[in-house]
Amino acid sequence: MGDKLKAWTRLFRPWSLAATLVPFMLAAAMCEEVEPWRAAAALFAAAMLQNTVNLLNTYGDDASGVDRAEGAFVSVRAVQDGIVAAKSVRNAAIACAALAVAAGVPLLAVEKAGGAWGVNWPLAAIAAAGLWGATNYATAWKFKYRGLGVVFVFSLMGWLETMGFCHAMAARRCPFVEIFAYSLPASCLVAAILHGNDMRDMASDRAAGIRTLATTLGAGGALAAYAVLHLAAVLCAIVFAAVRIDAMFLLPLAACVVQAKSLLYALRTYRANPVAPQYRNLERHSAAAHLIAGVLWSAAIWQCHPAAGG
Repeated sequence: MGDKLKAWTRLFRPWSLAATLVPFMLAAAMCEEVEPWRAAAALFAAAMLQNTVNLLNTYGDDASGVDRAEGAFVSVRAVQDGIVAAKSVRNAAIACAALAVAAGVPLLAVEKAGGAWGVNWPLAAIAAAGLWGATNYATAWKFKYRGLGVVFVFSLMGWLETMGFCHAMAARRCPFVEIFAYSLPASCLVAAILHGNDMRDMASDRAAGIRTLATTLGAGGALAAYAVLHLAAVLCAIVFAAVRIDAMFLLPLAACVVQAKSLLYALRTYRANPVAPQYRNLERHSAAAHLIAGVLWSAAIWQCHPAAGG
């Protein structure tokens, strides 16, 4: 019983939910008024969607044979070791998706002028995109294997998720350009998490015949893309501080310590073996930088954003 509980905990990857928490914090900092029940429902729905992705990623990799490729790194071996049946993982993912829909549907109702009720269509479109992405990442259309994983994460777990939270919590239309700009650093860093993971798995992904941004760019190109994603977040902080003439936007630079450590490690690893670098833990460093920068970006936005009275 203990082994199965540990296995399910690893399958759900609760530590990864920080990737959902950051867009939520950014949106909360941008919204002038937040309705508590809407915020709670939106966060729960988004967390359930991420659980769906996590579970279907394990199920899809096992069903597609990716986890059985030569040299494959399998972070959660519950299915391969026979502790949890693949069918149970799939059913749990379906249950999480159903819970996400159940929590999200009430958020689609929005009160208009004069007391009439209507549908929050922007939120409906974003929610549909999120559900489609969660169920097609490693299963069905499988765009994870088509080299689109980084694009998926950058959008659906970055600026688009932030925009969805804004529409869900405040039940009002939100300016696209503003949300995209404020969420761009976090979008880059959450994409770096997946890209770092793909850099680690380049050899086994090639052996399994799947395509990622890392395998497409090669070892050197993948390293360059990893550096660009991290440096773009740093550049955003500097640009915002200069444009807004507010040093608060330099707060996220505190994450540079983690980012620099990760980039220097990646560079040393590449130089040691440019043909087949053995990257490890890039995704962990990126996840730490994403969370630290996300918290500090939220604080800066809350302090300086007009809606917050900054």
